[in-house]
Formats: sequence, C-alpha cells, structure tokens
Amino acid sequence: MEWSFIVVAIRRRIRFVVLCTILGALPGLYSISKSVNSYESVATVAVVAPTTSSAANQPDRYVVGQLSVVTSHDTLEKAAKQVGNGVTTGSLAEAITVEQQPSADLLTIKATADQPKLAAAMANAVADVYIADALSRQQKAREP
Repeated sequence: MEWSFIVVAIRRRIRFVVLCTILGALPGLYSISKSVNSYESVATVAVVAPTTSSAANQPDRYVVGQLSVVTSHDTLEKAAKQVGNGVTTGSLAEAITVEQQPSADLLTIKATADQPKLAAAMANAVADVYIADALSRQQKAREP
C-alpha cells in the first residue's frame, strides 16, 4: 500500500475521523473532571513477640494476631479522637488497611484521604495508639 492512498482515504473521511476522536476523548475527559484527588500515607510498625510466652515459638502467628488488635474498635476509636477533624471510628476503619509484610514482623498501616496531611495523621494516629497500648499491656504484664 502506498502512503498517498492512505492520505487520500483519510482526507475523504476527515469528518468521520474527527468525530470518532472527539467521541473517544469525551469519556476520558468526563472521568478526569469527576475524579477526586486521593492521597495515601503509610506507617510501618515493628512487632516483636514476647519472649516469655508461647508466642515466642510462633512469632508469625503473634504478628497476625496483632493485625486484629490494630484494626480493633478500641484502637480505631482512640486514633479517631487523636486525629480530630471530624474523623469518626467508622470513617477511619474505611480509610485504613493493615497488612503484614511477608517474612517480616512488620505491620504496614495505609491510610487514604482526600488531603495528604489527613492521610498522614490517620496512619500515624493508628500506629501511635497501637504502640502506646502495646507498651501499656507490656508494663501491666511486668507488674507483680
């Protein structure tokens, strides 16, 4: 095929080509105009299994158990109060995800919000509350 044949064919159908281009671009432009900026912040917490309990023999099991502590209603309620800005326990629960990093005793807390500072405040608040509660539990366990 020669280039001149292609150019002539496009010239004959230029209105159709322009119409298809515009119709193809409209859904993309609409979705861009309706999209909301979303920011994600990550806090990472190292979890160390107690050495004096049965968890010392199964540290992975202990870390997986701590996932439920981080996402518990009590932890999220305290974190929501710490964040403020109208953040409720329910909205915080929807905004965060908590995962264990593979082959590591690390928990990754990810928070998503429409403002970067709010996302950071939520992830950090959940991590701070979890750490404070873990230290408190540890101190109570050491008391006679």
